[in-house]
Amino acid sequence: MQSLDPKSFLLTIHPFDRLDPALLETIAQSLDVHYYQSGQSVIAKEAHPEHYFIVAKGVIEQIGPMQERILYGPKDSFDAASLLRPPSKSSYVAAEESILFALPAKRFIELVKEHSVFESYYLEDISKRIDALNQQSANRQMASFMLTRIEESYFRPLATVSPECSIHSAVTQMSELSATAVLVAFEDGYGVVSDSDLRKRVLLERRDLNSPIGPIATRPILTIDRRDYLWSALLSMTERNIKRLVVTEDQKPIGMIEQMDLISAMSHRSHLMQIQIQKARSIEEIQSASGHIEHLIRSLQTQGVKVRHINNLLSRLNTQIYRKLWELIAPEELQKKSALLITGSGGRREQSLRIDQDNLLLLEEGYTHPDLQTICDRFITALIGCGFAPCPDHNTIQNPDRRSRVAGFLEPLSAPDEEASLYLLSLLYDSRHAAGESALFEQLREGVFRADLSAHCQRLATEALRYETPLSLFSNFITDRSDHAGEINLKTGAIHAIILGIKTLSITHRIALSNTFDRIEALKSQQVLSGEMATDLIEALDFLLALRLGTQLEQLARKEAVDHYIDPARLSKIERDILRDALKIVDRFKKQLLQPLSGGVRG
Repeated sequence: MQSLDPKSFLLTIHPFDRLDPALLETIAQSLDVHYYQSGQSVIAKEAHPEHYFIVAKGVIEQIGPMQERILYGPKDSFDAASLLRPPSKSSYVAAEESILFALPAKRFIELVKEHSVFESYYLEDISKRIDALNQQSANRQMASFMLTRIEESYFRPLATVSPECSIHSAVTQMSELSATAVLVAFEDGYGVVSDSDLRKRVLLERRDLNSPIGPIATRPILTIDRRDYLWSALLSMTERNIKRLVVTEDQKPIGMIEQMDLISAMSHRSHLMQIQIQKARSIEEIQSASGHIEHLIRSLQTQGVKVRHINNLLSRLNTQIYRKLWELIAPEELQKKSALLITGSGGRREQSLRIDQDNLLLLEEGYTHPDLQTICDRFITALIGCGFAPCPDHNTIQNPDRRSRVAGFLEPLSAPDEEASLYLLSLLYDSRHAAGESALFEQLREGVFRADLSAHCQRLATEALRYETPLSLFSNFITDRSDHAGEINLKTGAIHAIILGIKTLSITHRIALSNTFDRIEALKSQQVLSGEMATDLIEALDFLLALRLGTQLEQLARKEAVDHYIDPARLSKIERDILRDALKIVDRFKKQLLQPLSGGVRG
């Protein structure tokens, strides 16, 4: 067992970890240590508890008013509800020999009244509790920045010229590399000429552009090793009042890092990455820019940014990659007579990691291209080079079934009893235009909504209810018993039901939006969902996606296969509590989906 030092123990418990050191010390001194034998009562039903308990060792069993049972292990706490709204509606018994920290009721109630973090955690709804959880990560951004090495970040390519090179030729090379400075290689070292040097010493002094660049170079150059940290680069620039440093490897210049790059790194580098992709002139340059995306996602996730915001950002970057690659690879005629679409989770803007890809190609009626297969093969190969996983299910435009005219995709929708038709509807409804002729995409969307989709909606609703929610009547997690023993499949157990259930309601009510969060808001506006249900679903889905993303990033770091499982035992107390709440919301939503679709789902 870990040390029973009260202060050290409280620092591992939320929301006590949010208290300032002096108050935490006072609270720690207020704690008593209680010992209970197996079977001994801790709180009796209908009692007015005198303490707020935190389990230090052992297991406590809660027996609710409907005989539902919940087990509490080390670092779990109880019974805040009874202290705030007595008497206790449950009884609590030691399921095994247990040691508990006990905080007097009066002291606990003072904390709730006087500190917003305690109030939000114990009194507010799921959205406020998730905000409280995210707040724990709010201060990690600078720590992440401080620990990031220059080689993990983006630094600019170098244009290197001789001192005899003409100013005009040097500027031309700078322009080709989109560089803001040029390195001048002298026999005894290097100098640098920046864009501001060009303005001051060339334009203002009216120098001849054919004159050599050497005389206007600043020497010596200021450098930083690629293995050094970003904070060190920022410190050097601040102390010396400069805007750029030359990055070296084994004392040889390999690039340049600027203040703008550091600011971008502190604000997740997304803007800089978009500029890189936009200016890319080759597939290799796009692949180089996209190589930083996983690091970007890790940074955002570490800082507690909501997953739906991460996904929106990633969606914009991925769309840029799709469009730029298609422009480089597809002949102009094909671009004008086709539309490249992103489908699946990417189409919904809900893909956090590029662990799969899903796309299709709309072709203008009667149009074909003799090299279409080769072009599509090359495009998918380029996507894989940008970090998109290969698709073993052939859900890409390499598959001829994923290339068709608009009518060719719409015709199967007239056969709702066929499994392929249901899959196709889901595919088309989640699609998003990425490149090519957008009018073809609009034709497809209009065709989908002109079709009679009532039978499809009934089958989609059935599919949404296909899997059981992994939460027992006693509010205990129902975990897998096979290869993933002790784990929960978040996709089949919860995420699947929300996404597919919302999709069903959106198709029924002709909502032409691709993103699940946007669809929920639209369903609320149409009063299909109540405001409370809509808010709960948004927060629950975002939390579930965040849990899954955290686990998947850990799997990638360990170079393991990525899946949808999480281990509840590895979660913190607040995470387990919110997960229970989220699964209850999913269960409530699924029960309401059983209502006739024409009546809507208010909640």
